[in-house]
Order: sequence, then C-alpha cells, then structure tokens
Amino acid sequence: MIYRLQDGKILPHGEAPLAPDGRYIGLGSLEASSPLFPCSLPSDLFEKSLANPATRFESREGLDVICLEVWDKRAELPFSSYRVHLFLQKDRIQVFTDHLEPVEALIQSLAQDDILDRSFDRFLYALVAGLYDGDYQSLNDLENGIASIEDDILEGKTRRDYTRQIVSLRKNLRAIKQYYEKGIDVFQDMERNENGFLDRQAVRSIRILLGRLDRLYSKVSSIMEYVAELREAYQSQVDIRLNGIMKVLTVINIIFLPLTLIVGWYGMNLQMPEYHWTLGYPAVILLCLVVVIGCIRYFKKRDWF
Repeated sequence: MIYRLQDGKILPHGEAPLAPDGRYIGLGSLEASSPLFPCSLPSDLFEKSLANPATRFESREGLDVICLEVWDKRAELPFSSYRVHLFLQKDRIQVFTDHLEPVEALIQSLAQDDILDRSFDRFLYALVAGLYDGDYQSLNDLENGIASIEDDILEGKTRRDYTRQIVSLRKNLRAIKQYYEKGIDVFQDMERNENGFLDRQAVRSIRILLGRLDRLYSKVSSIMEYVAELREAYQSQVDIRLNGIMKVLTVINIIFLPLTLIVGWYGMNLQMPEYHWTLGYPAVILLCLVVVIGCIRYFKKRDWF
C-alpha cells in the first residue's frame, strides 16, 4: 500500500507512477522481497535489514534505518510484540511489519485526522509515537490486576498458589522494561538527526516522545517494585497460615499428652484397686474429659488459639 503526502493530507496513491518531487509513504509486509519504491534501496541492504530483528537505529548516507519492537496490546500476557522496520529517505518512508493490520489502522487514523496538517517529518513522528499509544492504559490494567491479587492475599485467600503467577508477572515486567529501554536507545539516536530529515519541531517532538518513554519505563520499574512487595506480602501470609497450623497442632498435642499419660498408666499390667471398682471405667472417662476441657479453657484464656 502506498500513500502520498499532499497539502498536509495523507492520501492513497493507487497504481499511478511516483512523481519525482512527491512525498510518499509505503507500507508492506516483512516477507517482501523488494523495496516498495523502485531503485530506492540497495537489494542487499534491504534484505539484511529485514532479516535482522534487533531493535536499532542506523544512520547511513541519505538513509535512516529504524527497527522497532512494538508491544502487541491486542494479546493478553505473556508479553508479545511485533516488528516494524522503517526506511527513511528524503521525501520517502517505507514501513515493513509482520503485523500489517495495526500499523495500517494507525496510518488510516492519521489520514482521517483533519485537525492538523502534517508535514512529512511530523508524519514520521506521529507514526512512531502512535506505535506506543495505549501503553499507559495497558500498564494501568496490569497494575490493577496486581492490586486485585494483593487484596485477595490480604483477605487471607492464600489457599491458591500465587507463586507461579507472581513469577510470571516478574518475567513479563522484565520483558516490558527491556522493551522501553531499547525504544529509548533508538529515539536517542534518532534525535541526533544526522541526515537532517527532521525539522526543529520534529526533533523537539522526538524529545517529547523520549520523555514519554522514560515515564513509561519508570512506571514499569515502579510496578516491578510493587510485585516484589506483593511477593513478600504473600510469603508473610503463607508464614502466618503455617504458624497458625503449627499452633493448632501444638495445642492438640499438648491436650493429648496428659491423656496419653492416663492411658499409659492404666495400661500397665499391675493390680489396681480401680479395676475392681464398678465405676472405675466411667471415672477414667470423666477424668479424661475434665483434662481436655481444662486444657482448652486454659489455652483460650491465654489466647493461644
């Protein structure tokens, strides 16, 4: 798909030949075998760039190559992403991705925006900034999910094993943190504007985008600390529950200790007067009940259980 930028508007170009002085935006799949614009890129450079998945910025003579990792926010966790490669030349932008639908939808939304006229370099900024739209909301949703887990833990709902869930959260947050780290590196290099493709306003906009990514990075770091605190809270609740179980078992053991002594005493093969007493057996039962009730009342008075 090829678009042209004309009078600040983004318009579908169709099949017509490209005008030498026109400004064009091309969108294609990563599986493409050749550039969208004829003779615009050396074939070996084009193929090597698309084959390299690393997030990076390369500035060559008359060409900037940008490869971005984009968070696929349509998918639930675990964190997943897709690649977007941009080849930036004077009056030409070629975009290649392995997820055409969201990128095409973004370009269409920019094309339908009649509020602001877009220059070529400002369109580039709007495109790359749009790839990060919705990230803040996704992080908020993730944080709210963690808060829900925390509420369950503090309410004592620890029968469920949250360890696996907490470990999964930490791994995903680490991946998201690295995602922003790589994005910040790319736009710091892009801000240098070595080929002069961006005007001063666009460079300033890239600087604003850097600040936005830095805030997102800080938010992820904050959520990671939150998860660490959550893990400690969960472990504390598990320890409290285990201590409660051990306390009950200890109390039961203490209650049955005198009963064991009584049973052992009367289990000896010795002649005792109680053996010949008609009420001997009921008396022993009554003694055991008195011991049990006495122990329970004593422990409750001491708040042992």
